[in-house]
Amino acid sequence: MKRLLSVFLLLLTFSYSQAQNCFANFSTVVGAPPNPMLVTVTNNSTYVPIANSIRQFIINWGDGNSNVMGGPTSNISHTYSVSGAYLITLNMSLIDSFTQANLCTSVDTHTVVVLLSPCATTISKSNVGATYTFQANNIGGGTGMTYAWNYGDGGTGTGGTVNHTYSTSGNYIVSCVATGSGCVDSQWTTVNFYNGTSINCNSVSANFITSGIGLNKNFTNTSINLAGMPIKKNASWDFGDGSALVYNQNNPSHTYALAGNYVVTMTAQWLDSTTLNVLCTKTISKNILVVIPPNEISGNIYWDSTLTLGSAMQFKVWLIKFDQNTNLLSAVDSTLVSGNYTAYYQFNNAPSGSYRTKAAVLSGTTAANSFIPTYHDTSTYWSSANIINHYGATTTNRNIFLKAGTWSGGPGFIGGNVIWGANKGTGNNGFAGLLITLQNNFGEPIRFTYTDNNGDYSFGNLPAGDYVVYPEDMNYTTIPSANIKLASGKYSVTGINFKHTSTQIVPITTSIASIANDMFLLYPNPTDGKLTITWKMASENVSIQLIDVIGREVSRLNTDTKSATSMDFSQLNTGVYFLKIVSVYGQYTERVLIKR
Repeated sequence: MKRLLSVFLLLLTFSYSQAQNCFANFSTVVGAPPNPMLVTVTNNSTYVPIANSIRQFIINWGDGNSNVMGGPTSNISHTYSVSGAYLITLNMSLIDSFTQANLCTSVDTHTVVVLLSPCATTISKSNVGATYTFQANNIGGGTGMTYAWNYGDGGTGTGGTVNHTYSTSGNYIVSCVATGSGCVDSQWTTVNFYNGTSINCNSVSANFITSGIGLNKNFTNTSINLAGMPIKKNASWDFGDGSALVYNQNNPSHTYALAGNYVVTMTAQWLDSTTLNVLCTKTISKNILVVIPPNEISGNIYWDSTLTLGSAMQFKVWLIKFDQNTNLLSAVDSTLVSGNYTAYYQFNNAPSGSYRTKAAVLSGTTAANSFIPTYHDTSTYWSSANIINHYGATTTNRNIFLKAGTWSGGPGFIGGNVIWGANKGTGNNGFAGLLITLQNNFGEPIRFTYTDNNGDYSFGNLPAGDYVVYPEDMNYTTIPSANIKLASGKYSVTGINFKHTSTQIVPITTSIASIANDMFLLYPNPTDGKLTITWKMASENVSIQLIDVIGREVSRLNTDTKSATSMDFSQLNTGVYFLKIVSVYGQYTERVLIKR
């Protein structure tokens, strides 16, 4: 029994604490001119925001009519058809946007009395250009009525029907005091006047659109302009989350603290561009759903399905991090996916940053040897792959279109070897598992393979033609082979060897191997950005390029070797770069580390 009582008290305490999160409250204005039967309600409710909740306000007028009302500071009006006393009720609720459970309710009531007095009067108006005619219409049945007018620009008049001409554009409040036997009634109307033309504010309406991802929202005032008039349009905003109002901005941005449903209210104004007098005012409220999108990088893998005839394909996909500070790449995640005609991949919860994605067909899959490992979206080389800039939300449609090789046959053969470090010969110190692509004379990859445990690779059944061998490895600059020509009498070419150093992949040739030692000295390396080259061999024309790790040229210098060459790269970001030196003696690429 004590346990049940404790649970009851706990639920009661929880219910009470929830109830204190919202407090319904409103104020009323009765009989505002020009309509004595008009009641306007202003929502003054307060609440403590609850995550993923929707606010709802329903006003019941007490005469069988009701309306949904906007959030705090908004107002709504109702005209009663019969004089009398009415109980107005405001029902406030906070509702869970997912379960629709009622999290908090509160009610406020007010009694209002609407009554036509004998002096009750309405105003009608018409105009020709800047001249307006105003007429007082007694609807209360009073006798001995007199009418005193104030035209809002300093002018006054008397009588049931009066005329007045305005000289300056603006929004004027015209008031009429009706006096009769023992009663007085005050009514008003507005004149919206610009440059000799009466403005009909009923012809304009307020509207806005919303954009943005997650908690960050952008708002744009799309209210229509007054046709043919130099009218300035301004807007003020209530974002519905209890934050301070924003005034006189047509395109504000706002960051919400929590996801949920918010009532955003915009008050639009149309002003004379010269005098800044307000000509028209309109208000609109909209429900805005704020949702935190999932953090993902995703896309589809597409391939030539005529090569697979609908067979299931299996892929490994890598998420590769690009560090803009160090200019380095590294695989930070991978996933296995499959599909018959397309395959969808997705990486979740990746921190904001720059990435690449790469897909390769798994060995043993149908037509696995037909498709070259490909980066987003169509590159077979990391240096030319599309970079994915991810901001921690949803990054979609980062598709990969697999490149297919050209498999026409022939008598040709190309083979070679890749070694680590210094040249120690085929079979010794071989670099295993390196991707080797074979390009045609247009620079297009047509076949690929991987080096074996000895670092050996080969391509057979090649037709006659011109080819280039291109090894591919992330973070390493590749110097491809020279042009290889297969023709009658020379269908077999071997010894297309490469050296994989800690900075680059280069062909093994006498000229390349000897340049670094015999031609120049580069220092200091690492460097803070300032480099010096002293030359050991004379050359009239030397080209020096500085290349970043994604293959972009960031600096170029043409010089000779008569004196030492000084270079200053202090303006560049820290990271790894490659200095490519080309002369009549050959070319050499040196890894340079800039750090501070």
